[in-house]
Amino acid sequence: MHSTMFCKYHTSTETLLSCGKCDKPICGRCVIHAPVGTRCRDCAQLRKLPIFEVSPAYYVRAIVAGSGLAILLGTAYGVFAPALFRIPFFGLILIAGIGYAIGRGISAAVNRKRGKGLKVVAAGLTISSYALGSLFIGVNLFGNLSILLAIIIGIYLSTTAFE
Repeated sequence: MHSTMFCKYHTSTETLLSCGKCDKPICGRCVIHAPVGTRCRDCAQLRKLPIFEVSPAYYVRAIVAGSGLAILLGTAYGVFAPALFRIPFFGLILIAGIGYAIGRGISAAVNRKRGKGLKVVAAGLTISSYALGSLFIGVNLFGNLSILLAIIIGIYLSTTAFE
């Protein structure tokens, strides 16, 4: 006969399972299947992959690098946009390219780390770059449907650097 065991983490749940390393009783909700057998949470030592561990210092690096790029590219876009929009579709491709450049620049600054927070930083700085460019032009970039679509594509491209 087996004695009744209760899960270490859910003390009211009966179980017949135990950790293969420390022999603590664990229930079906707590079991972690490892290549060497079943483990409890403590013995499995699950951790995030290092690429997804983004410390506050990396966010500072992302904001500084992204802000520099956003100011540089937004200013360049604002100065050269009137001439560039005379070439069909080139201005729209350039708008999308600014987002791509900001995303890749931030990704390089944070050693290719990934995370949702970095995507938010990239998207926000991409929007601010377009807003800065529109100040130079004196035109509402967000009023034209084709330009708005290019901005959305630019935001998408800025966030794909972190996938």
